[in-house]
Amino acid sequence: MNQLNHHKIVLLLSAVLLCFNTVHGQIGGSYTYGLLNLNTSARSGALGGALIAVTDPDVSVVNENPAFLGLGIDNQLSLNYVNYFADINYGRVEYAHGTKKLGTFSAGLFYLNYGDFIEANEYGDITGEFQAAEYTFDLSWGYRIDSILSIGVSVSPIYSVFERYNSWGIAVDAALLYISPGQLSAASLIVRNIGTQLTTYYSPDPEPLPFELLAGFSQKIRYAPFRLSLTLRNLQKFNLDLIQPDDETDPATGEKIYDSNFKEFASKGLDHLVAAVEFVPGEVISLRFGYNFRNRAELKLGTRNTASGLTFGLGLNLGNFVIDYALANYHVAGISHLLSLTSRLSDF
Repeated sequence: MNQLNHHKIVLLLSAVLLCFNTVHGQIGGSYTYGLLNLNTSARSGALGGALIAVTDPDVSVVNENPAFLGLGIDNQLSLNYVNYFADINYGRVEYAHGTKKLGTFSAGLFYLNYGDFIEANEYGDITGEFQAAEYTFDLSWGYRIDSILSIGVSVSPIYSVFERYNSWGIAVDAALLYISPGQLSAASLIVRNIGTQLTTYYSPDPEPLPFELLAGFSQKIRYAPFRLSLTLRNLQKFNLDLIQPDDETDPATGEKIYDSNFKEFASKGLDHLVAAVEFVPGEVISLRFGYNFRNRAELKLGTRNTASGLTFGLGLNLGNFVIDYALANYHVAGISHLLSLTSRLSDF
């Protein structure tokens, strides 16, 4: 690819990504298809639930960033399962195949099972049972423009059914990934969940999707077995309106009152941040820790100290298989377990 085409592609994708800065974000229950925000990769789950800038090929995190497909992922299969809360569980299967000229393609199937529910009439008489579930079928493409830049796009048809109510929708992700020449650092910019409801549950008007603009950075420490990562989420809206019951609010506007401008800026800024560290002492084992500031602020119990927002994980490279496990402590009422199994089929 010549230099002129190189710049055209980068400028075009950058313009598409940056223009969404002016879009009003849909935050905190004002959107449909919340499954689009669920994390399925145990590796990503251990690192705070957001991993959009890495330097190694790993098909299990392609759902986080389709530009990862430009890193040389080929003939990889990933199976992911999450034991969420109560009877809710979900998972994803993803396969990627690379070509010499057209880039790398992947297909993934995601399911979310809410379990069985008892159906009753207005008098409390049990009339039967019903189920609720949601699915996406993801088609992704990634292309490495040169040694440092990759792009990616993902298209996801969505099907959601709750008892007799169902809905179809479609979502699109677009991403740009930078890898430093020495592969010690990576940076990424992603527009996620551009789309619409094609058919609604009952209302004639379609509900918005959970649109999100993200930026991420990771850095491998030279001569040390540590990789640090920072992810900024929901950049399309600075004030995420996170108000706790014990917060003082302005009676006229309903907005939270802060002691100082600095405290206001710091509090609102941290609502966007996910920080993580990955300890990789060799080729066999990886230890991972993450901290999601927004999860912590939303799910903590008043002044009581809990582990909400903290995530932990372990990765084992067994040659033909890579096994990843994560434990996410969302709330004192329960934790979530994530398990991923990844393999390159050509190794068999």
